[in-house]
Amino acid sequence: MNPLDVYEARLEDPADEEAAYAFCARLAGSRRGDFPVARRFASRRLRPHFEALYAFSRIARDIAEAPEHEGARRERLLEWRRRLQEMGKGPDLHPVFLALDKTMREFSLPAPLLDDLVGACLQDAEKPRYATFDELSGLCRRAAN
Repeated sequence: MNPLDVYEARLEDPADEEAAYAFCARLAGSRRGDFPVARRFASRRLRPHFEALYAFSRIARDIAEAPEHEGARRERLLEWRRRLQEMGKGPDLHPVFLALDKTMREFSLPAPLLDDLVGACLQDAEKPRYATFDELSGLCRRAAN
């Protein structure tokens, strides 16, 4: 899947949870090297939720790294963050946010951890080298948590 097409994906119906989770599953399935363990070992009931979290994270990483986002990384990551912060306050046509909103509500997941991930992607996109181990470990903590 092309990273720009994934970033710009839209649902026809902002209430179609089935389509939202199907989009996340397709994205997770298209990145075989990134996500095989959770897809193989997660129960059928939990798999869509893992895929929603993965899809949010994968798109944030793609914005920070993929050449398709060159020249617009910061703006797109800030937009991704804004959409995360506004999730649940109104309809969002991007399938990831519909699926992610349901997953986060169902499992009472803390949004600040996903915001930290976007912050790490912003940092990574703007700062390719780190002077100290502490500086790098801060990035790793926010990206991996």
